[in-house]
Amino acid sequence: LWCRQANGIKGRTCLSFSSKDTIAAVRATHQPVKKRQRKRDRRPTWAADLSWEDRLASVVTPLWRLTYDEQLEVKQKHQEKILEQLCEGGKITFPVLPILPSPVRDGYRNKSTFSVNRGVDGNPKTVGFYVGKGKDGNIVCVNGDHLPNMPEKHKQVARRYQEFIRRSSLQPCLLLHDGGHWREVTVRTDAAGNTMAIVYFHPQGLSREEVAAHREDLAEFFANGAGSACELDSLYFQESAMTRCTREDSPYQLLFGHTHIYEQFRIHFFRLSEYSYAGLQLPHLSGRILPVHHRVIRALRSQPAIRRLVYVSCKSEGEAMRNFRELCCAPDPKRKLQGDAFSPSLAVPVDMFPHTEHCELVILFER
Repeated sequence: LWCRQANGIKGRTCLSFSSKDTIAAVRATHQPVKKRQRKRDRRPTWAADLSWEDRLASVVTPLWRLTYDEQLEVKQKHQEKILEQLCEGGKITFPVLPILPSPVRDGYRNKSTFSVNRGVDGNPKTVGFYVGKGKDGNIVCVNGDHLPNMPEKHKQVARRYQEFIRRSSLQPCLLLHDGGHWREVTVRTDAAGNTMAIVYFHPQGLSREEVAAHREDLAEFFANGAGSACELDSLYFQESAMTRCTREDSPYQLLFGHTHIYEQFRIHFFRLSEYSYAGLQLPHLSGRILPVHHRVIRALRSQPAIRRLVYVSCKSEGEAMRNFRELCCAPDPKRKLQGDAFSPSLAVPVDMFPHTEHCELVILFER
């Protein structure tokens, strides 16, 4: 139902969703079977003559063929389409400002993980990113040198690591049980350009002395050999027989350089270690972009002193829409949604990831 807000703000339109309809809509869009089907539907299909490099770029940076102005236009329209869901008859009733462009358009990633597997030419010692489908048996590892969002320093480390493992007498670890050793490499950089690399290694049946010898070869290559061109500030090494393991199970070993790099946000400095993630770390919720917890929404609505609310969403078309609906729906004592409903009064998209379809959205809600 739609209503006019009676709080003295003349003409302000607010949403008054039925809470039952909201829950039903959320549940309907989160059925496991349908979710898996949506994932299958999103798998890209390519023309037969499209190069592997273009296929990779189409997955990692799907907007790479467009000019930056065209990318912004695409994102602006997409966010407006999402905001139409909050407006009567699909017509936006509040101002939507032009999208704020990113100050950095290329090479903005601060962390990249490169896999090791068979390349387009069949060489199993290829460092890059996976393209293809496992069920079709056509997964290949493609170099990422052409990706516009990847810093040159990351690409350089990947190239040198590929050079090193191709010189090595050890085979790459394509599968944990195949007997190979060299695994992926992770590269991290901070705003100052400091670079940290972490190499992962499967010991298989090697003795401690043999592992130590190959570890020293790796350190020598990046400290004094061809890899020294990367000018690494830190090189870490982790040996593990598992796909993923904690630092307690298998400690990271600093081969040379500083123990940490630092990221600055205004006057604050954040120390980044080889295993840290610059954000909230909730492993059991990984892979999902979470909305605000429903108890927080309840608390916000129940506080009459809160008249204005700024919501920053990194995926407005995802589960955040549930928050928008709960903020704007009619009071429902059964679900402890009390207090006057909010109404969207201003929105602005913000581009933080050029060449991709990702876009932030900032919405001002008032009541």
